[in-house]
Amino acid sequence: MAEPCHSGTFARSDLGSVLKSESAANNKFQMHFAAIDPPNNSPMEMSLTPSSARGRLTFAIRSDFLRVRRDRPPQLWWVLIEMVRSTGFRAAVYYRLAHTLLLHGVPVLPSLIQAHSIRSTGADISPASKIGVGLLLPHPVGIVIGGGVVVGENCTIFQNVTCGELLRPDRDHSYPDIGDRVTLSAGAVCLGGIKVGSDSIVGANSVVTRSIPNGVVAAGAPAKVLRTLPLDKAEPTSVCRQDS
Repeated sequence: MAEPCHSGTFARSDLGSVLKSESAANNKFQMHFAAIDPPNNSPMEMSLTPSSARGRLTFAIRSDFLRVRRDRPPQLWWVLIEMVRSTGFRAAVYYRLAHTLLLHGVPVLPSLIQAHSIRSTGADISPASKIGVGLLLPHPVGIVIGGGVVVGENCTIFQNVTCGELLRPDRDHSYPDIGDRVTLSAGAVCLGGIKVGSDSIVGANSVVTRSIPNGVVAAGAPAKVLRTLPLDKAEPTSVCRQDS
């Protein structure tokens, strides 16, 4: 009678040890990506800008993810699935990684990631460019963003968009400054030291060589302001601060 009891007790304790080990491994796995996880995973809590480099990278990737999939939580598993499924999100993640490595002075590797991104997604985004969180690339093929370009938060960039310097005899090497919540439609070209105002839309195949004010629709070659957008149509300041 003693042996069955001993065997049963051993089985229960062994099962408990296995469950504890699996739980600890799962928690450790989640902590690699949940560096800035709020207790209740509330998007409002995510609005706080993290201070560490790892936290900023995680925050940026999560914000990009929320532009692509609003119906899923920005957890590691769903981020990995979306990287496989969405070439645009994959291009954004590759840029985030290369840009972070470049800021930390890591040689060669940022250029290798950029080259792999070109082969994998068709997007040529320089690691030296500065792009705010919430980047959405619905169709990344043909996108070219130069090293001195500055892009604001929650911008949408479609295929074959080019943002770079305007080649002139003086070679001033000036690059565009794109505001927040700007949409660059397919084939749009932004050249030189121009500024595209926040909440603006640049039409397809437009060539922007002069600055554009906030909240307008501009199109043509060269681009001209066609109309002003109503303020109530503007997107929120940050997608990751929404309640939904």
